[in-house]
Amino acid sequence: MALSTKKALAASFNNILRGKPLSKITISDITRDCGVNRMTFYYHFEDIYDLIEWACTDAAKTAFEKGKADCDGQYGLTQVFDCIYENRVFISKICCSMGRESVEKFINKLSYGYIYETVESFSADKKLSEENKKCIAEFYNFAFTGYAVNWIDRNMPEKTEIIAARLDSLIRLGIRSAVDGYPNKT
Repeated sequence: MALSTKKALAASFNNILRGKPLSKITISDITRDCGVNRMTFYYHFEDIYDLIEWACTDAAKTAFEKGKADCDGQYGLTQVFDCIYENRVFISKICCSMGRESVEKFINKLSYGYIYETVESFSADKKLSEENKKCIAEFYNFAFTGYAVNWIDRNMPEKTEIIAARLDSLIRLGIRSAVDGYPNKT
């Protein structure tokens, strides 16, 4: 029940965000649209920014789980870009209201699981420390995020499958090279 209430509050917020700037949205707007009282909102979230954070995390988890169901990394990236594209109104409004940093944070959450699992798969037969795996994953995740934000800034001109194919090749080649070049764990 709690998860469905959170999702309903997030859907109401997203619905209101389509017609109203973030700075003008109130908790009363969200609860009225959702058909719940203010205490229900506060039971689940501290404030609107907490709701935004949860919505981003939930979208990231959902997109990654869809992509994880298939072994093809490109499919996983396509899921990430599809999620970004499907939430473009949300992302655009959040970017305008809260800044680019918020969008970068959202994309980082969306893509980190895919990137880290790619590092894990390429380092399975290596004696790479957890710290080194995280370092490689973070580096490529920041590169991915930068590329994705640039794609968003350019109004998402390429189809999600095309951009995913390009990035999948770059990321896989880079990660494989990084894993092979890292010193083994001592």
